[in-house]
Amino acid sequence: MTGANKGIGREVAAGLAALGLTVLVGARDRCRAGEAAAGSVAAGGDAYPPSKAALNALTVQYAKALRADGIPVNAAAPGACATDFTKDLGSAYSITRTAAQGAAVVIRLATLEGDGPTGGFFDDEGPVRW
Repeated sequence: MTGANKGIGREVAAGLAALGLTVLVGARDRCRAGEAAAGSVAAGGDAYPPSKAALNALTVQYAKALRADGIPVNAAAPGACATDFTKDLGSAYSITRTAAQGAAVVIRLATLEGDGPTGGFFDDEGPVRW
């Protein structure tokens, strides 16, 4: 899980760990990643901040490669959530969701059965156009 050391990523990691899944922590800050792993939220790992376009392309590539194995791969739009990343945006944006609310769509997608949708982009309400 990228960004698993705080905000939405931490909520996703905690939610998946609570379901008994093994979660690999990805974070730009190794110290915070270690703290997240040590806090029994997930196991440690490395991550680098990819661009959104590259991430979208990677989602489709992985979805195609893993479809035959019954592993769905999707991208998620958690919405505008109150996190450390958004705290300084002020009134320019309407931030009305918690990190836990944003994490819900990611957890739902991460726990899809093998015959679920793959290679898509989703928010709380369903598919989102790329």
